[in-house]
Amino acid sequence: MTTPKTLEKLKTTYTVVQWTSRDSQTAIRRGWELFDSGDQYSLCRVDERAVFASDDDARMAVVHGALSGDKLSIKALLLALVNDPQQLAADISSLRNEQRIRALDVDGQPMEPWSTVKHRDPAAFDE
Repeated sequence: MTTPKTLEKLKTTYTVVQWTSRDSQTAIRRGWELFDSGDQYSLCRVDERAVFASDDDARMAVVHGALSGDKLSIKALLLALVNDPQQLAADISSLRNEQRIRALDVDGQPMEPWSTVKHRDPAAFDE
């Protein structure tokens, strides 16, 4: 449980999330990897392993793993989010657009996608 004292401490420190060679080896054995192309991080399939038919299939496996509590999948998503949030958002958006992933609210009803671009537009706030 996070206490107010812990929250105060977190304001003056930072958390390090590191992708290790062991993480990489485990992910590769599973058929996916968090690739660093130099200017972005992306969750992709490992072509040589032929575990997944596409990068999207590999991403779905990582998302499913994270939702199931798999620590490596959670770590990969967190690293992708911290290091390249736009790329991860694009990857997840692609899965949503292909109807491979849906968000449900507390009542189990589908949530409509919310566009930050639309809501950043000053015209969207006109009365």
